[in-house]
Amino acid sequence: MTELAEEVLRDRIVSGFYPSNSRLIPTILEKELSLGRVPIREALKELAGKGLVQFIPNRGAVVAPAISPQELEQIFELRYELEGKAAFQAAQRITPEELEELHRLNEKTRTAANAQEYFRFNRTFHLALYQASGWLFLQRTIALLYDQMLIVRSKFPPDLTRAAQFADEHQAILDALQKQDGELAKKCTQQHISWLYDIIRKPS
Repeated sequence: MTELAEEVLRDRIVSGFYPSNSRLIPTILEKELSLGRVPIREALKELAGKGLVQFIPNRGAVVAPAISPQELEQIFELRYELEGKAAFQAAQRITPEELEELHRLNEKTRTAANAQEYFRFNRTFHLALYQASGWLFLQRTIALLYDQMLIVRSKFPPDLTRAAQFADEHQAILDALQKQDGELAKKCTQQHISWLYDIIRKPS
């Protein structure tokens, strides 16, 4: 139940459903999520450890404030290096079953009904890709960086018109994985991240 509570709360935080600095009151969350107080409290502690929630005296748990533009740039620099490495490793190790699942998830991003659904499927796609690298610590580190980026991204008006473009970029990565071409998988992944950073920096 704690894992379920953490997943739901994380999705709502990174999609902007719970804005930065908003209070997360366990008694209210119990009713909203139909979950017990213990799993909710434990989930909030887990999310605090991942930088998505803060505990503030006299306020309790609140959604962490969005990172600064300088911190966002640093996150994307780290993502560029780490996710490129993970994609390179994944090309050497990915199984047909993992590749099939990535294709399924990519189609989900292409046809997402709303921003929250898109963010969830897109996050799952990326983390499944990096999990295929076999480097668990690398995948966990990327997940922390990815969620911090999502909080910033959620501040912009949802724009699903780019979903098809991003799905095409994902497909280029999948084609490289199919060929077991690590360098190409790395290049396509890093190009995808660079384009996304440009969009977030200049949302217009």
